Amino acid sequence: MVTHIVMWKFSTNEETLEAKARLEALSSEIPQIVAFEVGIDFNRSAAAFDLTLYSTFLSREDLQIYQNNPKHVAVAQFIGSIATARGVVDYEM
Repeated sequence: MVTHIVMWKFSTNEETLEAKARLEALSSEIPQIVAFEVGIDFNRSAAAFDLTLYSTFLSREDLQIYQNNPKHVAVAQFIGSIATARGVVDYEM
């Protein structure tokens, strides 16, 4: 199993909510996704990110298929255009 975690910071609540909605739409669109969870931070500390994506895949290859899927690419480009910061972690279990 491969776990893919991404965190973003945004300037506004509206941007956070729009990014969350677009990400959640991917979960039923891309068959390589095993698990998919999108959460909004409630902590609001200076160190906190606003939005987190936690997703799992059967293999690195499935993660790569997901990342290259045109639907994911479109969402990633949109989020990249509005996010002020991004962090990512990929690991195998």
